[in-house]
Formats: sequence, C-alpha cells, structure tokens
Amino acid sequence: MCHTPATTQKILVADDDRTTRHAISRMLRDANYAVTAAKDGIDALRKVQQMKFDLVFLDIWMPGISGLEVLACIRSGKSHPKVIIMTSDTTPQSLLRAVREQAYEYISKPFPPKEAVEVAQRARKKGLRHQSKWCPRSRTGSSCSSPAPATRRSASKTFC
Repeated sequence: MCHTPATTQKILVADDDRTTRHAISRMLRDANYAVTAAKDGIDALRKVQQMKFDLVFLDIWMPGISGLEVLACIRSGKSHPKVIIMTSDTTPQSLLRAVREQAYEYISKPFPPKEAVEVAQRARKKGLRHQSKWCPRSRTGSSCSSPAPATRRSASKTFC
C-alpha cells in the first residue's frame, strides 16, 4: 500500500552502509516522501544545517561523527526534526544516550526497509516537528510509552 502525504515530508536517511541507505531511501521515495541521503555523520550534519527536514533516520556508527553526535547537534540547533536512530548496537549505553538526546524512535537492525515507511507514517500522524514520546522499536515490535527525559547532554561544540 502506497501512502501519499498531504504535504511532502522531507526526510534525511544517513547510513554509511550503501545498501541499507539506498533500500530505505527507495522505499520512502516510492511512498512519495522527499528523500535526501547522507553517506556518513559529517555529510548528515552538513545537510541538516543546510536544509530543514521533518524526519531524520540516523545510523549510530558512521565514519567521521556518530549518529548520536549528529543527534546532539540537531537538538542544539534551530531545526528540530524527529530523529529515528537505526542500529544493530543495542547496548544499554547506546539506548540511554539515544533517550537522553531525545530520539523519537529507535529501530534495531536489521529491519525490513518498508518499516521505514511505517515509522514515517507514525511520525506524521503524531505531527511534524513535534517532539513526542520516545518509543524504542525492537525486532519483535514491542515498544514502551514513557516520555523522553527532560534533561539531556549538551551537544559537542566540536561538531555543531
């Protein structure tokens, strides 16, 4: 089923794995989203600083700067898109940092690329650029409904 947004959402997909980046980007484009791709953390940060996005998909471990560092910079900037963290790293430290930096959602890799469309649809239903409940998604689809914490670590001034 193809979802056609009333207004086209601008989405950034940042992943250093070319296959993953292209698969997710293609699924989102096929669902009529305006997609920009970034090959690493530095490229992602540059694009976020140059354009406004409604939604950002970030891999945690990328060359240059990590997705979590990009997330911290996004949160300290003017634009506040919803950010989806994608990773196979499910260590408590990574999860905790994603929560602290107010990630909108956390998706464990591997996941089917069509799940990116489902996440975009959920984010749209909850309102664009509106920080909502942080809801990590596991491979089993289970999730929580606790709100994102009010406090977070300041972004590194080295990158932002």
